[in-house]
Amino acid sequence: MTNAMSGDSIAIGPGTFSGNVTVGPKSLNIGGAGIGLTVLDGLDSTTATGTAAVLYSGRPTTDPGPNAWTQQLHDLTITRVARATPTARRLAVVAKPSIVGPGNAINLTVEDVAIIGSGSGETGIISDSNFGTAAIRRVRATNFGGNAILLEQHIGAATISGNRVETVVGDRAIFAWAHAPLSSASPASLGTVTGRLVISDNTVNGTTGISVQNGSATLAGGGFTGGVDITGNRVTGTGTAIAAANVVPAAAGTTPDIVALRITENAVMGSGAGTGVALSGAITAPLVDRNAITGRALGVSAAPAAATGLSPSGTTVSFNRIIGPGGVSNTGNAVDARMNWWGCNAGPNTTGCGTVTGNTIFDPWLLLELRAPAQATAGQPVGVQAVLTRTSDGVDQAGTGRTIPDGAPVVFDATNGAISGAAATLVNGVGGATFTPTAAGPATVGATVDGQRVAAAITVPAPPAPGQPGPQGPVGGTGPTGGTGPTGGTGPTGSPGTTGGTGPTGATGSTGTNGTNGTNGTNGADGANGQAGPAGPAGPAGPGAGALVTGAGGTGTPAAVAAKLVGLPAVKENGKRVAVRLRCPAAARGCTMQIRLNVGTAYIAERQVTIRSGTITRVHLDLTEYAQSRLTAGRTVFARLAFRTRDGAGRLSPHTSRLVTLRAPAWRALAAKARREAAAAKQAKAAPAAAKRARPVVATATTPSAP
Repeated sequence: MTNAMSGDSIAIGPGTFSGNVTVGPKSLNIGGAGIGLTVLDGLDSTTATGTAAVLYSGRPTTDPGPNAWTQQLHDLTITRVARATPTARRLAVVAKPSIVGPGNAINLTVEDVAIIGSGSGETGIISDSNFGTAAIRRVRATNFGGNAILLEQHIGAATISGNRVETVVGDRAIFAWAHAPLSSASPASLGTVTGRLVISDNTVNGTTGISVQNGSATLAGGGFTGGVDITGNRVTGTGTAIAAANVVPAAAGTTPDIVALRITENAVMGSGAGTGVALSGAITAPLVDRNAITGRALGVSAAPAAATGLSPSGTTVSFNRIIGPGGVSNTGNAVDARMNWWGCNAGPNTTGCGTVTGNTIFDPWLLLELRAPAQATAGQPVGVQAVLTRTSDGVDQAGTGRTIPDGAPVVFDATNGAISGAAATLVNGVGGATFTPTAAGPATVGATVDGQRVAAAITVPAPPAPGQPGPQGPVGGTGPTGGTGPTGGTGPTGSPGTTGGTGPTGATGSTGTNGTNGTNGTNGADGANGQAGPAGPAGPAGPGAGALVTGAGGTGTPAAVAAKLVGLPAVKENGKRVAVRLRCPAAARGCTMQIRLNVGTAYIAERQVTIRSGTITRVHLDLTEYAQSRLTAGRTVFARLAFRTRDGAGRLSPHTSRLVTLRAPAWRALAAKARREAAAAKQAKAAPAAAKRARPVVATATTPSAP
């Protein structure tokens, strides 16, 4: 180490190396062969100076500086840490400049290192009076009687992540402490932590787990102004799991703050009289969110500092799972503790839930519910869910993405059936399972989370008797239209036409011949058509729609969405075409159909069209000559309009059929009547002339005159 130049990397091979390692004021990268392979053994010496491993940076008094050193230690084990005297504290890894100031800093990195303590009076890793940065990752620290990781007056940014700290007795396992300089020679800025502090994803087992503190009963402090994130840690033990305290003495004057404090997504477990999250002193707008706090006498506390009487302000405690006799204890400013799960549906201060005290708002809170179908078939599995996303005021928070932390244990139970595939814990507030009923009759499914059980009743219908059909399924779609019935009988004969007028009587001759008979009157109008014959038999029923519960019924196929007739067909004025208005519903995604007009079994018009969904279209049908001739003569045609729809999914609807009446346009009927009247008038006018021409000539005798 003595001969190494600044910037060198030193590789230590496998083996055990006794004594102490001191790194002078230089940048070095020191790495071993791996944890357990390279071992630095301090021999638990009480006479040796220094410690087992010292990362030391500074500048001689003859060097005006400034200096900044980058020092790295990784992939080795430190054990039996030495101390300077029998009563001195053991220090395994130390980063402390010899001359304190912003220009003389150590940028420290310790990764993949195991530190084994003796159980009393030691600190694993310490960055002290340091304006540099720190990154402490994947360190295993066990059997400590002091702080496993300590940042004391560490001013720069620091990350403590992925470490495993076990069996820390009597002190804080991970401790970040800001306080005023102990020496007048040190700059005043040494008391304020300006870099952001991140303590994340650590596993900690100790009397006190993670602590952030500004000042002390005798020391002022400049606070943490760069923000503090304590997130994703797993803390067990009997004392306070996570603490943030601003405990400067009243004599300090202005009270510094711990700003932007976020305590999120931590898992606090264990048993004892400790507190899950403890806040005290002047802390502005701390957030305690999505933590799981179980097994502690008190979940969250907010209290004033003893010296200043100041307490946290703007505190939010939300979407936490707080299970224990004490929920929130607040002896200071108002605390917003809405949207938490307290272990039972009745809410805080009821049996099964923790207590909430002080000026604390806790309503609404989260509720547990079980979602299951009302009916199931014996032997057929159905899904059920335990859901913890709805609040006591009826609002479901699932859509917001805000739920309690994952991992709450859930246990399912059932009667008249079996549970399978059950989730062990809730994820995003939901845990699912499969329930299979055993037999007909009532069944029950239940789910328990923490101290709350919820249940749902499920009806299992009885199967049909042997040889008997099962219960009738839903009515199937309308079957196709039956064939056209036979043509109705001929209507009654129309009344005889009026007798033509009697021709004029000829002059009476001596023996005049009889006059000719008058011409016959015009024929009366045709009688109305007879009524339509009875409808043909209905076609076979369509397949049933929907699944039967049990029995012989099958699963139906949803019918196509059929087009609709809008109004009645109308004959165009030329008497050769019929107009039909049709609507294609929006749900059909397009309608393709064959349209026919039938008289009896013969069709008089036919056409295939395609209509866009959501529109009404006028369709023209060309009439056969038979239909045109009847309409041209002013006759009425009784017909049947039929069509069938194929929707956009390719499914055929049942036939749609309707009797319609086709009448000649008004002008044609009037024209036909005019022609008939003209013919009758002409015939009446011609009759006298014909009679005159046919009258016989009568000779008249003359008497001769007398001579």
